[in-house]
Amino acid sequence: MENIIFEGGTPYFKPESENALRQLYLAMENNPTLVIEIQGNICCQDDGLDGWDRVNQNNNLSVNRAEAVYNYLIKNGIEAERMSYVGLGSSNKLYTEERNAFEEDHNRRVEIMIVEK
Repeated sequence: MENIIFEGGTPYFKPESENALRQLYLAMENNPTLVIEIQGNICCQDDGLDGWDRVNQNNNLSVNRAEAVYNYLIKNGIEAERMSYVGLGSSNKLYTEERNAFEEDHNRRVEIMIVEK
């Protein structure tokens, strides 16, 4: 599954994330025993900590991104008991030093970990 990516400094999905969100929803819908952990990430920091969320005015950007995916799935009928979410801040970067917008986008993402099939 493609990563779900976000606008910089916000928990707002980029339009190109629509397909990945739909794939995730369908996977959850078609596999009723699937349990996942939604892992939020940020870019552009090297300290491993979480970042500033310009929308929610707090220092929980990676958590807020993971929660956005969680809320999207709940809104579409997926049971909350099948999901958890966590923010990893900048501790799990794909690109340690972002050199362009592509690398920033792919560090500014949510990944899905399967907990139980």
